[in-house]
Amino acid sequence: MTAHQMVGHLAAALASSLDQNPPPEASGLLTKPPVRWAVIHLVPWPKGRLQAPEELLDWPLTTWENDMALLRGLVLRVNAKSPNAVWRASPVFGEMTGESWCALLGKHMDHHLKQFGV
Repeated sequence: MTAHQMVGHLAAALASSLDQNPPPEASGLLTKPPVRWAVIHLVPWPKGRLQAPEELLDWPLTTWENDMALLRGLVLRVNAKSPNAVWRASPVFGEMTGESWCALLGKHMDHHLKQFGV
């Protein structure tokens, strides 16, 4: 993954939390509330062990400047949304609270920013 692809990947992840369309049905162990909560809030990010859903990997890239502006805008939109609001279900974790979405997105961004030395 290049730095530009990472920007697109993070934009896709942030946008997925705001999307109004229903995601593909999530299933499996990560959708179980105690497991989901522990993975999101307690377990360190599993470097190199987690395969992202395809829709988070094929974000259309334009220019670095445009894609960075889009990422910044999405960070602001997620930040402005109340944790108590209704949030979209995750394609991996299923139904999630705003608190869990914010924790997951922050952990995900931190992982990739550290990956690129930011």
